[in-house]
Amino acid sequence: MSIATFAAVLIICGIYVVCELVGKASNYKIPILVLFMLVLLVFGGQLGLIPADIFDTAGFSGLVYSFGLPFVLAGFGSTMSIKSLAGEGKTVVIAVIAVVFIMILGVIAGVTFMGMRTGIYGAIEIAGGGPAGLIFLTALQEQGDNQMIALMLCLMNMQILIGYPLCTFFMKKSMRLRIKEDRIPELPSSYGESVLKQDKQLIKVPAWMQTIYYDFAMLALACLIGKEISELTGIAQYVWYILIGFLFAELGLIKHNVLAENGTAGMFFSIMFVTVCAGFLGVKITDMGPVIVNLIIVFAFGILGCLLGAVVSSRIFKIDLYEAMAIGLGCMVGYPPSQKITVEAMQAFRQEVEISDDVALRLHAYYEPKIIISGIVTISMLTGILAGIVVSYI
Repeated sequence: MSIATFAAVLIICGIYVVCELVGKASNYKIPILVLFMLVLLVFGGQLGLIPADIFDTAGFSGLVYSFGLPFVLAGFGSTMSIKSLAGEGKTVVIAVIAVVFIMILGVIAGVTFMGMRTGIYGAIEIAGGGPAGLIFLTALQEQGDNQMIALMLCLMNMQILIGYPLCTFFMKKSMRLRIKEDRIPELPSSYGESVLKQDKQLIKVPAWMQTIYYDFAMLALACLIGKEISELTGIAQYVWYILIGFLFAELGLIKHNVLAENGTAGMFFSIMFVTVCAGFLGVKITDMGPVIVNLIIVFAFGILGCLLGAVVSSRIFKIDLYEAMAIGLGCMVGYPPSQKITVEAMQAFRQEVEISDDVALRLHAYYEPKIIISGIVTISMLTGILAGIVVSYI
């Protein structure tokens, strides 16, 4: 590794550390990831003070696009479990309803304003993000469709910028309403257990064998099988990486949430999400003209889809509209950022409303699994798979 590589890593990680300090000092009024995006946009895209190739120099881009993506997608598949999905069945349905409305409105927007392909790609990206966006970008780069690449980059980067604070806002509104109406949830007996935990496994792998080398051997096998099935079926390999990862976790060949369990999730996810943010370094406000109209339309229809889904879900499940909206917006946040959002929302909420530690703990325990499961369902089960199918045919 060169001096330039070390310097690039230092700059990228240093910027994020500063954003964490600013977020803490501002009582998390602005989410940390949003601050990081804004720094890249202003000091990179607009002022040119941060080199546009800094993520390539750091090695992050190569890690994500050549090596990391298949393992991350298989790892995303392992985050799902039949037990967790059944335990938060209502949340799963609310998330699915939100995605369905976003997709319907995306098709309408495509037919009316943008073209069907743009509308469908945009809707899937808004309803998921992360893996779906990376799948689309990989396919679009092979096709050389620069305008669609620009739109996807803007959506991927702006999605969390918009979805994260919106989800936080509605979660806090729902918390405030619960306190006002004295509807503080009870602390679940299982609180402290992973919402991804699966007790029963068909295949018992000895504990001594479950090393990081074993985990990556199984992930490599999952990706190899997924690649072979893709060539046989013609459906993009990304779909199969997710599905085989899910199957391996359910069988017990790998742990659920395997990357988190073996301690590599932080590295993979952090590098993946900051690398996605790298698109801001090349974004200039003056260059967004060709895609700005489509960008606004996709976001407008996406948020409207979440709202319509929340209205329907709140009436079906007799929950407040704010809670349904927060869960629906989990699709714009996605996993793993959804794992952090409840913590930041609670930190900000306690600056606004004086509540006891017990009430804070009970509210946190109630909302956290819902937002996490919403993010997992939308990016792994639905949009990641939809993206892989769509790029095969459209």
